[in-house]
Amino acid sequence: SFPKPIRLKVIYLYTSIVSAIDLGLHSSTKTIEEGGTRKEQTSIIDREAGRVTFTDRDLANAKAEPKTKQAPSPAWVQDMISACYFVGTQKLREGDAIPIPISDGGAVYNIEVLVDKREEVKVDAGKFKAIRLNAKVFDGRYIKRSGEMFIWVSDDDRRIPVKAKIKTSGATVTIDLKRIG
Repeated sequence: SFPKPIRLKVIYLYTSIVSAIDLGLHSSTKTIEEGGTRKEQTSIIDREAGRVTFTDRDLANAKAEPKTKQAPSPAWVQDMISACYFVGTQKLREGDAIPIPISDGGAVYNIEVLVDKREEVKVDAGKFKAIRLNAKVFDGRYIKRSGEMFIWVSDDDRRIPVKAKIKTSGATVTIDLKRIG
């Protein structure tokens, strides 16, 4: 007999507000539902003061006080979602490295995105000529454990994220674009 598979409902909803001028992050909200955990984490960037204010709210416990902390931040910073779109505005020549400061959890991490190769990718939304990006977020740069993160964006003016693959010890997560529009 085989053990029953474990089914865990996991929902992460990200909202990023960026400057129309330089795509610098103004605020970032992450809503998390994972098992019995429900929380909302918000980062607000004060670009003039060079500071990020991070607030963590436990939505499952109405009586819990939100936890807030402040930390220094570069005036221009991204979160993981806005970074994907910022990278899409770049020329993306094979071999290029794009340095990006990332704000998360009230801290700032310096990562870089390496432009890998061009290849065709097939996902539920169709076939795409794509550019594979290697996001250097593991090994203490942003995530402490070792691993790899690849993101494929369409090789056209839209630079749509069409696929992502995250590999860590013992697990691989693949995210495919289901549909456009």
